[in-house]
Amino acid sequence: MLEILSRCGDPTGIRAARQRKLTAIATAHAPRMGEKLVTAILTALDEQSVVVPGTTAADTVLPRLADSLKTVLLQRKQVAAEVEGILDAHPLCRGPDLDARHRVRTAARILLEIGDETQS
Repeated sequence: MLEILSRCGDPTGIRAARQRKLTAIATAHAPRMGEKLVTAILTALDEQSVVVPGTTAADTVLPRLADSLKTVLLQRKQVAAEVEGILDAHPLCRGPDLDARHRVRTAARILLEIGDETQS
């Protein structure tokens, strides 16, 4: 959805984009649900009957907000990768006791609460 908002803007821009373009954007980022998402978006736009003041301003604001959120999500991935690297090097964060799904959160909590004994 962020990519559609980033490229197409407001509801008018999304309506103006062809279904094929929207589907290409959506399936590139969500392969299993791209077509379903586009169908839902276009159905919702067809059902929209009220245009509120400021709708035209959305064309300016929405793409910028979507781009900002995409940047934040990318930064989050980068920070998570950096934390993983730090944790890989820490002796308290090794072993089968840490579930892979919760490894970063669990390890970070351990380090915050009991500290880093290797630095003493």
